[in-house]
Amino acid sequence: MTRTKSLSATVLSLIVTVIFIFGGLAAFSLITLMYSVDDAKAINASGSLRMRSYQLIFLANSESGTLDKKIQEFEQILYSDELGKARSWYNPQKLHQQYDQVMASWQQMKRYAVNGNSRSYVNEVRQFVDQIDVLVAMLEQQAENKIMLLLASQLMGLFTVMGMGFWLMRGISRRVLHPLQQLENAALSISRRKFNLELPSSDFHELQTLSDTFEQTARELESLYNNLEQQVEEKTQELEQANAGLLFLYQTSLWFHRDRLGSDTLTQALDRLRRHSGAHGIQLMIDERPDLDVALGDTGQNGPISTREPLIFEQERLGTLSLFGHQPLPPQMLHNFAIIVARAVLLDRASQQRERLYLMEERGTIARELHDSMGQVLAYMKIQTSLLKRAISSGNDELMEQTLGEITSSTNQAYQQLRELLSTFRLTISEHDLQASLEQMLAQLESRTECKLTLNYELNSPSLSAQQHVHILQLSREAVLNAIKHSGADTITLRACAAADQQIELSVCDTGVGIENLKERENHFGIGIMHERARKLGGDLQFIPNTGGGLCVKVTFRPQEETTHE
Repeated sequence: MTRTKSLSATVLSLIVTVIFIFGGLAAFSLITLMYSVDDAKAINASGSLRMRSYQLIFLANSESGTLDKKIQEFEQILYSDELGKARSWYNPQKLHQQYDQVMASWQQMKRYAVNGNSRSYVNEVRQFVDQIDVLVAMLEQQAENKIMLLLASQLMGLFTVMGMGFWLMRGISRRVLHPLQQLENAALSISRRKFNLELPSSDFHELQTLSDTFEQTARELESLYNNLEQQVEEKTQELEQANAGLLFLYQTSLWFHRDRLGSDTLTQALDRLRRHSGAHGIQLMIDERPDLDVALGDTGQNGPISTREPLIFEQERLGTLSLFGHQPLPPQMLHNFAIIVARAVLLDRASQQRERLYLMEERGTIARELHDSMGQVLAYMKIQTSLLKRAISSGNDELMEQTLGEITSSTNQAYQQLRELLSTFRLTISEHDLQASLEQMLAQLESRTECKLTLNYELNSPSLSAQQHVHILQLSREAVLNAIKHSGADTITLRACAAADQQIELSVCDTGVGIENLKERENHFGIGIMHERARKLGGDLQFIPNTGGGLCVKVTFRPQEETTHE
């Protein structure tokens, strides 16, 4: 495994190196400048020695104090610190020797001047000045060398900085920026759900750690993403199955609610369950209704019962549902299907009970109406028959003829009443819509009268039970029929509208003789039927005058939805 190093430590070491390099260059420049500060003074001082050497020629034979003063000034310059630095360690050895030679020659020249030996001084001064010129030239060369050294150091620093900058830029680009760019590309790849990453190794363990972490994260994300995809697919499949199951249960429930329970309905429902579950066979047994037992597919001895679900609703066991060799089916779904079937069986039982009760009520109504309507006529005919017997016994032809006429009239009246009564009870509903049923009823009665029959229907899809539907239709027919027969009206209007407190108002208004004729018909069998129908609707029958003349028969009741067994 390649050994890596720390990026932060490398950067820190590079920074320290750059600081040391710049510090060294700055220190070298400062030192060079520091040792070059007095070079100009030394050159000027050495140059002035030449002039002073020639001045001493004129003062060599003078005995004034001027010579001593000039000698003192000459020595002050020659032995000054500026020229004394020529003997420093950092100056060349030749400069040391030349300075020593000038000082030694000065001692000789000084003796000539002090002793007044101007001839010897003049003979030697030229050589002495030449030595001073050599010293000045060497000082100038040394100063120039220092400047060149300073320039070289600056140039070296510049090129060093440029070289280090280029090296750092190349190194950072290749070893830092390029790996970071690859990490950025890896992040973009992950954002595009591409988790197959191959990141190169790095010399720095920070970047290597990032690369390893990226690759590890990508692998974990790929695994997690694949698992999530699988889970989503599984959940989607489960939801689709659950949705299909709910749709199947809903359609089955709707089917049982819409159609009357029978062998065909159960066969179709069980066949759909068999196809939905993949069962080889299916069997339904209803305890109280063996006629509704259904068996589909292979339900023999070849395949064992895979699942047996009892039909239980509200703690009442109604039968058993058995599946043979089916694929795994959610238990809750099979349980719900069994509940739907059990509920349908109970609803069918309740419906049959309601039909029996309704049939008994209708039979009672028919019996009462037959007794009330036909009883009076038959009693009257019995009296007339007795009178006829007396007339025959007495031989009273006139009384016999009158009595026979009364009997014939009563017979015709009884026949007409019986026919109207049978027509009322034979009324059938061919339309589920109340408005259509009322329109059909009025259309049947229009052929029996010259009155104008009008329907004003102002209800918006009321929720009515089947019994209320029948009672409304029969009550309306009887009210319209009575108005046709007894009101002498030109127009009869049947109106159904909404009343206060969510009630329904049903009225039949005519433009006939009005309420005065009502007392003559109070005991008529039709009015009795209407009162009983109104009571069954939960309302009261009212006879009120019509605002435009005539009579209005009105009943107000509250609609009731079809009761079900919950």
